[in-house]
Amino acid sequence: MEISLNCPNCGREIIVENENASDIRLCPYCGKPWKKNENQKGKIGVEGGGRTEEAETQSDGSAEKTPSQKKRPHAALFIVLAAIAVWAAAGAFGVFALSDSKGNDKTPPLTEQPTGKEEFELDAATLEASLVYSAVGDEVWITGHKAGYDFGNFTIPSVINGRVVTTIGSGAFENCESLTGVTFFGNITAIGDKAFADCAALAAVELNAELETIGAHAFARCGNLTEISLPNRLKTIENSAFAKSGLTAVEIPASVTSIGSEAFRECYALTGFQVESNTRYTAIDGNLYYSYEVLSLIQYAIGKTEESFSLPDNVCMMDVCALYGCKLTEITFPKSMVFLSADDFWGCESLTGVQIADENERFTAIDGNLYSKDQKTLIAYMPAKTESNFNIPDGVTAIAQDAFADHKYLQKAFIPESVTSIGYNAFGIMESALEAVSFGGDQTTWESVQIGENNQNLLELSISYSATKFY
Repeated sequence: MEISLNCPNCGREIIVENENASDIRLCPYCGKPWKKNENQKGKIGVEGGGRTEEAETQSDGSAEKTPSQKKRPHAALFIVLAAIAVWAAAGAFGVFALSDSKGNDKTPPLTEQPTGKEEFELDAATLEASLVYSAVGDEVWITGHKAGYDFGNFTIPSVINGRVVTTIGSGAFENCESLTGVTFFGNITAIGDKAFADCAALAAVELNAELETIGAHAFARCGNLTEISLPNRLKTIENSAFAKSGLTAVEIPASVTSIGSEAFRECYALTGFQVESNTRYTAIDGNLYYSYEVLSLIQYAIGKTEESFSLPDNVCMMDVCALYGCKLTEITFPKSMVFLSADDFWGCESLTGVQIADENERFTAIDGNLYSKDQKTLIAYMPAKTESNFNIPDGVTAIAQDAFADHKYLQKAFIPESVTSIGYNAFGIMESALEAVSFGGDQTTWESVQIGENNQNLLELSISYSATKFY
């Protein structure tokens, strides 16, 4: 039975096959929580001249049958117009959140009926007990799961009531504690944001061949998921799609054209990437790089046990958190490197020093810390240096944003009179207790220093003026 209900938030009509409005968690148009009006009437959709007959929603959540249900003539025009209206609404309001790192809409287009593909359909009782879904034209989008059902190793159906399943919506199986494995069939082209996030028991995933998009945080924090085979038609892996999962190795197919920021962040067991003849990405020594026009480190395989790492020649930048959680104690950067900041070393809890190629025109290293080439800006003080005292060299005029923010051991710092600016959060969020700061100039000079926000660790101290360095 098809039931037509209106979302209490956006007012748009939704047609559901297994009507139980209390099980609908999100509106597929506006994405807001579905709050059923107990006095709301359900409309039974009749595909004939756009006519509908109203029926009272019964106390058990079902709707009374009407005579028109016995004969439901086909009306192609109605279906086409409904599909166009639904798709327009999806573009305006977002049925599920799928976008690339630049905010571009990645919602998949309507797909055709499968031809000659293997199909799988749940029996009516299992379907009713397990899934929440919405009919969208000739398609079905799975929008949620029902609490209390023991999913175990679950197979996603390819067809529901004659309609093709094409999309797993945002949060559809999020925090599903009983889900241990999932198999996809048929024409599913998109997995929405957080669709399987925080499924702690999920240990096996078999994706279907037609899959094109894996949404942001789709499998984030699935700690028992140690392996996954990405299909050869996959195009997009969104931000943090597999962050903090248990993956040990990843093979990127040739079809992938977009990998979002932090897609594999904090995968502590990940020891290597492989990339198949891809025009945009490559793997070098098991690490993942963007290679189209420029060479950029996307993700260092942080499950590696090596203590030192040299970036290849021609690498010019790194993604934020590309090194987060690594075990490295020393990193060497090539002459081609043009972008580096303290944020690049966030979470590198063992890192005591960096080296910079002499030919690099932008950066240099002094005692393992990162400076601008002219040595006037202290960019990053290495997070694992164990000295409790640090004297910023004379001639430094700027302390960059976050320069000391991730430090654990620093207790006393000397700032030379030459410093005129201290960036945002330069001394913020320090795990160590900063006890004393000395300034080489007088109080008037100190008060002229431009100090960015979030430097409470510095501002709350009593500064010693016209001081000497710590020894």
